Amino acid sequence: MALEHVQPRGNRRVYRRKVPKALQGILGKKEMVLRLGKTDAEVRKQYDATHAEAEQIFAKAWDELRGSRRRKPSSPHVNCSIKRPNGFATSASTPIV
Repeated sequence: MALEHVQPRGNRRVYRRKVPKALQGILGKKEMVLRLGKTDAEVRKQYDATHAEAEQIFAKAWDELRGSRRRKPSSPHVNCSIKRPNGFATSASTPIV
């Protein structure tokens, strides 16, 4: 069974994957190369974790590119709306615990 993105490099095998053009400025490289090991057993053992690591790196870079990175609030309080029994709503600030 051939594993996707696995290539020989000298006497080792590496996980090699092109970085999309849109992400090259963020990641600072055109390709991602991660070591897997020397033997087939080492490669099979490391592959899933290495592939997941690459996917996570790409996902974070896409988030950064799209500006969808969640920002922490500057205040330790979250604004919320409280419904009162008489139907009037009021705004309150509740501390985050």
